[in-house]
Amino acid sequence: MVDTKMVDTKMVDTKMIKDAKAPSKSSGTSVCRGCQQGKMVQKPFPSNRDKRHYDTFELLHFDICGPMEENSLGGSKYLLLIVDEASGCMKGFCLRAKSESEDCIKTIKTYIMKVQKQFGKKVNS
Repeated sequence: MVDTKMVDTKMVDTKMIKDAKAPSKSSGTSVCRGCQQGKMVQKPFPSNRDKRHYDTFELLHFDICGPMEENSLGGSKYLLLIVDEASGCMKGFCLRAKSESEDCIKTIKTYIMKVQKQFGKKVNS
């Protein structure tokens, strides 16, 4: 096992750690400040325990991505993306222009009806 006091003192003495002082015996800390900062970890993300859990297809999110750098083979520049909250399942539909909003609404309604019919689930979007 490596003695951290010994390693830290050697690193400071050999100038491997800049602008640091070797830990003193009276300070009560066995690791220098630089090593303490280097060993710091990110605080954990808040837990999702309070977050409501949804059934599959109960909650869908919609997003339009684009314009893409290259057009698709069909000439589409945008992507309508539908994401299921519970499973993370994604479905994408190509759009030629953002102005195809009426087509987007029809596509979304058709997708929701298909999901409700196929899986017997009510969709809240």
